[in-house]
Order: sequence, then structure tokens, then C-alpha cells
Amino acid sequence: FNYLLTTLINSVTKSMSVICCDNIYNIKQQQWEKLLYAIDQEIVSLYDHQEIIILSTPSSPQQIKSTLLTFLIESRNEYCIFCCDLIVDFLYFDCEYIASRIPQITTDIYSYLTRNNGLTIIHRKSGDIFNLPRHIGNINGDDRTCEQRRPFKIEFMNHAVYSDAIQYFIYPQLLKFFPNAHFKLIDADWSKRSEFYGIYRAGYRCDDGNIIPCDIIIQSSNKIFIHYGSFVAVAGSRFEWISTPNDKISPPPKLDLAPLRSFATAANNDINLQIQTMMQA
Repeated sequence: FNYLLTTLINSVTKSMSVICCDNIYNIKQQQWEKLLYAIDQEIVSLYDHQEIIILSTPSSPQQIKSTLLTFLIESRNEYCIFCCDLIVDFLYFDCEYIASRIPQITTDIYSYLTRNNGLTIIHRKSGDIFNLPRHIGNINGDDRTCEQRRPFKIEFMNHAVYSDAIQYFIYPQLLKFFPNAHFKLIDADWSKRSEFYGIYRAGYRCDDGNIIPCDIIIQSSNKIFIHYGSFVAVAGSRFEWISTPNDKISPPPKLDLAPLRSFATAANNDINLQIQTMMQA
């Protein structure tokens, strides 16, 4: 059993990459919009892939609808106004269609994605999402001024087709449109990460150098409580507290295994006891 686990772990490929750039301060909104429209034209060739769903919306659905309404009124075709919603649904996948293929995408999530992003790529099997915002000021959810803006950093999991679309369609366009910004495509590094709020899976680097998957149960201050699930034999324990940042923490390895959160009730009870003890300390 241990041999099989070791063989499986050693075959793991890099699971997460990141597109980053420290010099986006001189990128103008007009230039960014040209990038989104260029990507919109290029990425259409990926629409037939069943593994991903692409929402390419360089112009927001609301903006399209408003433009249609204005045109119909000015051209005295008010009787066609009821068609606006149908036209917008034709141009963009509607929420019901997306939800039928990816149950994790709720109405609120769909509304947020189409309202704020010029491009969204969704990996159907995992539900992972890659976004390029419609406004350059919203990189990393940041709406501050250009001078105050944080460095560009977008992480993405390496799934077939999904990561290919990002690496071979999105990244080359960034290099083409902004050659002086020095965009980089590198393996994600979590060794210096201190906050894991909202992150539920990670990788743990064992003493022998192998990386095993683990669940992040909770974060408290500068520690995270992790559970090793099926990899107890390799880790040497079922769960433990780990301080952050920590060079043993990495993005989750790319393994097609059952979710680690399906551990036994007894393990849940042990975890709850550990958390309560820590909180009372």
C-alpha cells in the first residue's frame, strides 16, 4: 500500500500556476479593453471543448442591452424592445444554461462573473474559475487607483484544456499587448503565504520531499489546522496544526481522488475536540 502511495505521489505534476506582473501601473484602461476584444476573437476556437465553459464578455450584458434599447427607441422600433433579453441570452450563455452544466454556479455567482469580468473560463469537472476583469483597476478584486494598485497575480489549477486555454491563448496575448510590463507564467508558490481563508485544499511537503494532498479545516491567527485524509500512512498523523507561512505548504497536488472531506465521523470528532481545545487555550 505504501509503495503504491509513493508511486502515485511521485507521478504528480505541478498542480497550480500563476500569471503575475509587478509592473501594471502604466497599463491604461483603453489598452486593457483592446486586449479583451483580441482574446474574444482568438478564444472562440475553444468553444467546442466539453471540459470548459467560456464567458467572453468584453462588453457587459447590461451595456449591450442598454445599447440595443437606445437603438430601438431612436429608430422608432419600440415594439421590438421585448427582444432585447433574447438577444443578450443568445450572445452570452444565460444563467440557467450554466447552472445546468455546473451546479456550483448560482445566480449570484453568475451575475458577479458577467458584471465584473471581461473573460471567464470555468472548468466543468472541478468548478475552478479563471477571470480577467473588465477593468484593469479590478485586478485581484482591487478597485484602487493606478498608483495604489497591487501587483497582478492570478492563480489557476492545471487541468487539461482549461490550463491550456490560459497558457496558450491568454498569456501570449498579455505578452503581445504589454511587452514592457514583463508578465510571467510560473509555478505557484505558497511557501510564503500567510492567509488561507477561503482555501480548503492544499499540499503538504513531507520530509522525503513528496507532496501529499490535505484539507484545510480552519485557520486561526498564524496557524492552519489540516487533515491528511487517505494519506495518514505517509504523513504520520491524521491531522495537525501548522504555522504559516511555511515552506512545507504548497498548492494541492493534481490527484484525481475522492474529496478529502469525506473522512470518518470519528475523525471529525477528534478534529472538533482539537479545535475546541485550541480555542480555549
